[in-house]
Amino acid sequence: VVYDISGKPPATIEWE
Repeated sequence: VVYDISGKPPATIEWE
């Protein structure tokens, strides 16, 4: 799963 955990650019991509 790839999702934005930042909510603002630049987005932090987290792989799970």
